[in-house]
Amino acid sequence: RYNVTHNYPLAPITPSSWPGVEVRRGMGEALTALILDEITSGRWNPGDKIPTCQTMADATGVSHKTVNLAIRELQRQGRLLYRHGYGIFVT
Repeated sequence: RYNVTHNYPLAPITPSSWPGVEVRRGMGEALTALILDEITSGRWNPGDKIPTCQTMADATGVSHKTVNLAIRELQRQGRLLYRHGYGIFVT
């Protein structure tokens, strides 16, 4: 913390580089695969804070509930870590 601000590197997101979510797979599964691809490709590194739910929802055109579903699945897999008061980070 520095000046009451958390200074964690934010994982990059460019809404134009994120494709729309494929409906035939199920939106939650498709978004989970999209986030996992960002992690496994090395674009999002361990320790990076992931974009907000609002940012991901706007970039993909899905609801906040679907984004939360994808995040919870990746937390269950051990790919993401939620730190109360700080955010969600790549492990």
